[in-house]
Amino acid sequence: MSWSLRSLSRSFSLFNLAPLHTHLMLFLSSLVVYVYFAIAFSNTYFNQVGHQSIEYINSILSSTQQQTRFILDNYKNKPCEQIISQLRSATFNSNYAKEIGIFNPQGIIYCTNNSNESNIKLYSSIVTRLNESQNHETLSFTRAALTREYTILYLYADPDHYGVSISIPPRYLLRDIQMTLLPHNLEFSMFINQHRVSTGSNDHTILRQSMFSSEMFPIQIELHLSLRTYLHYLFTYSWLFLVLYLVVLLNHLQKRRESIEKLSLEHAVVSAIKNKQLHVCYQPIIDTQTELPIGCEALIRWNHPTQGNIPPDVFIPLAQRTGHIRELTELVIEQCIQIHQRHPLIMEGKYISINIDRELLLTESFTQYVGELVLSFPNFSDCFAFEITENGNFSAQELTMVAKNISRFHALNIRLFVDDFGTGYSGLDFVRQFAFHTMKIDKVFIKNLGHEPHLTMLLESMLQISDSLNMRAIVEGVETIEQLTVLKKLRVSYIQGFYFSRAIPEDELIEYFSANSAQPAELSAS
Repeated sequence: MSWSLRSLSRSFSLFNLAPLHTHLMLFLSSLVVYVYFAIAFSNTYFNQVGHQSIEYINSILSSTQQQTRFILDNYKNKPCEQIISQLRSATFNSNYAKEIGIFNPQGIIYCTNNSNESNIKLYSSIVTRLNESQNHETLSFTRAALTREYTILYLYADPDHYGVSISIPPRYLLRDIQMTLLPHNLEFSMFINQHRVSTGSNDHTILRQSMFSSEMFPIQIELHLSLRTYLHYLFTYSWLFLVLYLVVLLNHLQKRRESIEKLSLEHAVVSAIKNKQLHVCYQPIIDTQTELPIGCEALIRWNHPTQGNIPPDVFIPLAQRTGHIRELTELVIEQCIQIHQRHPLIMEGKYISINIDRELLLTESFTQYVGELVLSFPNFSDCFAFEITENGNFSAQELTMVAKNISRFHALNIRLFVDDFGTGYSGLDFVRQFAFHTMKIDKVFIKNLGHEPHLTMLLESMLQISDSLNMRAIVEGVETIEQLTVLKKLRVSYIQGFYFSRAIPEDELIEYFSANSAQPAELSAS
């Protein structure tokens, strides 16, 4: 129940995001689209209705034949006095027959349910159509011999040319067809052998006519499509318009809400940085030989008060776009310094790597800021390393500034890691131009390690590159024992991934380091 109320509340909150004129605009545009496509598909729709009405008449006549077939099968060549009771019984049980007669090969109806003896000659045109029909059956619109009223004459014969004549009042068929077409607000005319049997009331201007013919009988139905017909059709399927309108509206409102949230999120992330409401988590980096931690990577996290955990790949670009990436980086460095100051014994011999945005590599003032940190915190270069993501989107002028700042970091004895190696644009050229202490191989090369042989060869080539450039190597994204086993065989020295630990807050990191207190071989600056 609470879930339903929340969903309802969320829906109302979405509707409130748009002003009335926006609702009206979306409503009218949805209506135009609905009417356009509804009219475009109306031909298909009314064609289907027309064919259904023809099939309905075919089924009525076929059913009538089945009800009377026993007369032809059992009583032909017999005197009328032996047949008449059967004819009367068949007429009584039929829903459509008013008079049933039997005729001989000469085309003479010699017995009907109303007369012991008849001598009614069928028109030669009827006999001709009957003989030419593939199924030896036909229809005729003619006057009844006795009543002189117009009737629909349904005739069928056997191979011996004996047959049954069934008189069906036109109003019977017209009534049933009208009932079939009533839900569609359609008027019609019926033709038998091109003779008009009846015309609908046609009180409304006809916009279009469609003719449908039976393949079994010489009967046609002409549908009359008026303005009222189309309006009724549009109204009948108006629920499709409502669905379309709601989909368009909700899509618009969702995008608007996301836009508003994005703007509010930009404001919120700036506020969170300034008020130091973000926190750092740490993912241990492990020595593969001892399986003990030698350090960790600092990863910034944000738990929004109303939206919960916001992913870094969402709020870090916001910080970049709003020009607050340096403040965010300084916040991370500040928290990392504090953990070393609070736990000097546990953190001894262990470093923290900190991600440095490309924008900061182009800023001389950031390098000066780092120099001031080294002066105020003499062990800074032993306790920290900077991770720089491989990126080839530097102009020639920018590369000059990058080289200048990297040289300053080296002068301060700060270790530089090239992060996510193999996923950027520059690759080998990037690590060749600048001296890096460590190469961090991206997790995309580890995911299917052990299952795809080419990944192992690719990883081996990356390790050869790191060796040739006198760089250490850390493999990221290790999650399984199978991956660890392969990496050990490749003599990878350091790894990072969920197999040993996820990114954890400070208290859990200190507990983790305490539980793994043996000192591994240090990843020292060289």
